[in-house]
Amino acid sequence: MQFTSIMLLFMISFSPFMQGQDPVFTPFEGVVYKMPVERFKTKHGTKIGVKEYYHPEVYDYKILEDAFTMESISVYDRESKEGFPGLEHLKSQFAMVLHSQLTISEAACYEFSLNSDDGSILWLNEQIVVNNDGGHKMSLKKDSMNLEPGTYNAKLWYFQSYPTRFGIELRVEHVGPTSECLDKELESSIMSLTLESALLFDVDEYELSDEGEDKILSFLADLEGRRPSVISIVGHTDSTGSSEYNQLLSLKRAISVADLMKRKFPMGETRYVVMGKGDSDPVVENLGINERQKNRRVVVQIDF
Repeated sequence: MQFTSIMLLFMISFSPFMQGQDPVFTPFEGVVYKMPVERFKTKHGTKIGVKEYYHPEVYDYKILEDAFTMESISVYDRESKEGFPGLEHLKSQFAMVLHSQLTISEAACYEFSLNSDDGSILWLNEQIVVNNDGGHKMSLKKDSMNLEPGTYNAKLWYFQSYPTRFGIELRVEHVGPTSECLDKELESSIMSLTLESALLFDVDEYELSDEGEDKILSFLADLEGRRPSVISIVGHTDSTGSSEYNQLLSLKRAISVADLMKRKFPMGETRYVVMGKGDSDPVVENLGINERQKNRRVVVQIDF
């Protein structure tokens, strides 16, 4: 009886359920790009080669494969003339941006490991989780964070300067309760900003004022490298004037904000939704000066 009790306790203590299950990514799918060899400036002078880091210009590179799939990210470090698995015919520098989904069933601390030659980055909901970017030999980076139950959009960047020498491995492991990660949590998947038009534009104008530009740029600085999927910009007016005039003015103001964001913060795959609602969606009734001022506004929402 004593032996049976000890065995039962051993089985319970080491059961997968008690330890927590490691989540699994769905297959990664995306695009493979040809990395051009070019001349560019560095802090050490002029260099000829590929840009050894992720940047929005990659989406303008020549597409080599527009429907590339990896069931799992588990290519061990190797040197092979046959080339990267699934891309054996490629004989040049390449980069890939792949997408997947990660489903979390238990609120817990999870550790992400990204081992690669050359650089790689993993995002969840457009927030960087592990940054292993840059030109280097096989190198391992890890980070952990608390995740709530739900489905997370994953994005993976990987590039290779030498097509015959490569490797990339991605793992996620259940570490334990959220206390294991302290205060490290995934940031909100939505950011929003509402600014009164008086802070952005002069009366009846749609060109951004200097103060207006500063307000928008200050808001965008909080992105810190995150890559939004959609940015919605909606202009609103009060009820003064005709509905047609108000709708056009609100649209032009929204376009001015969008143009500034695109010019100052190019964001690659980000899709912009720009519209003017005129006086059709007031936050309060247009009863007086104060109420009308609240209704004259531009709302920016960023979804990751």
